[in-house]
Amino acid sequence: MRLLKSQAGSVIALESLLLKSPTWLNIWTRLKLADQAVDLNLKLMKWRIAPDLNLDAIKNTKCLLLGAGTLGTYVSRLLMGWGVRKITFVDNASVSFSNPVRQPLFDFKDCIDGGVPKAYRASEALQEIYPGVDSTGHVMAVPMLGHPITDEAATQDEL
Repeated sequence: MRLLKSQAGSVIALESLLLKSPTWLNIWTRLKLADQAVDLNLKLMKWRIAPDLNLDAIKNTKCLLLGAGTLGTYVSRLLMGWGVRKITFVDNASVSFSNPVRQPLFDFKDCIDGGVPKAYRASEALQEIYPGVDSTGHVMAVPMLGHPITDEAATQDEL
């Protein structure tokens, strides 16, 4: 039996932490392990690929992704892989039946009944993949360059 000594000085059997049904302490331990694993990956990348990489700057970077489609969902996964912990999605579309095969954060169940908003679901999916990420979604239309901004109600009245 392996024993852990807590900061308070009490001794706890490691197996008792890992085999119990989910409790706050057990879940916290799992989250801490996931956090350490992500940090270890980044430290290995720094050691092998880019010694000058500032991991704290990356960890504290906040990213705003305009669009939670194919590009936005893949970029968000890559950002998480590089250690970015704060990601915000802005999108006004809902998940359609053609999306799950191309966009890795969505499933078939997300399309049912008209689809869930992409921004909300993408944010939830990131948190399911790695609970240590702080992700949010906002449903909002963002005008595209070169496209006219029209008031649909006024256009209907003119016709």
